[in-house]
Amino acid sequence: MPASQVDFERTGTPVSIPTGNGAVLDELVAEFCQLHGLINELAVAVETAKDCFKTDDAQVEIARDYETDDQWLVVRVRVPGTVESVLAAKKENTARWIAAVAWPKRHQIRLSYVIV
Repeated sequence: MPASQVDFERTGTPVSIPTGNGAVLDELVAEFCQLHGLINELAVAVETAKDCFKTDDAQVEIARDYETDDQWLVVRVRVPGTVESVLAAKKENTARWIAAVAWPKRHQIRLSYVIV
C-alpha cells in the first residue's frame, strides 16, 4: 500500500460501550475511544451526523495514515437527498460539531458522507 493511502481497520466484533445512546461499536473502535477519551465525543459526532443528515445509516471506523502514523475515527454516513440539501446538512453538522467538541478531540473524529 502506498504511504500516502489511508487504511481502515475493522475487527467485525461489535461491543457495547456506555456512550449514552446505546451504540454498539467495533472492538477496535471502542479501544481507540477508551485510549483517547473519546467515548462521549463519538456519541455526539454520531448523533449529530444522524440528526443533521436525517439518516440512521452511520458506521464508525479507524483510519490510519501510514505516512505519518496518525490515527483517527471516521463517522461514515450514507445520506439521501440532493447535492444542495446534503451540503446544507454538512454545514449544519459542522457548526454543531464545532460548538459541541473542543479542538484536540474534534480533530480525532472526522466525517465522511456519500449521497445515495
